[in-house]
Amino acid sequence: QHKWVPVILSLMAEKSAKNSEFDGYIKWLPEKLENLPHFWTKNENELDLLGLKEQVQDDNERLENDWILAKKG
Repeated sequence: QHKWVPVILSLMAEKSAKNSEFDGYIKWLPEKLENLPHFWTKNENELDLLGLKEQVQDDNERLENDWILAKKG
């Protein structure tokens, strides 16, 4: 399973929810996403250039843990 699948599914669920508490965050997302990390080449890896790679890895681990807990509960 791709690491972004839980994030994408969560965003889809929140976007379709009528009274999502995350609505303010979801509204600013574009309708079509073309500049996601899985489209980047090694030379375009903006996370490395910005020094955010470790932060994103930590966020990803937290999201995965939250996803696992949500599936259990």
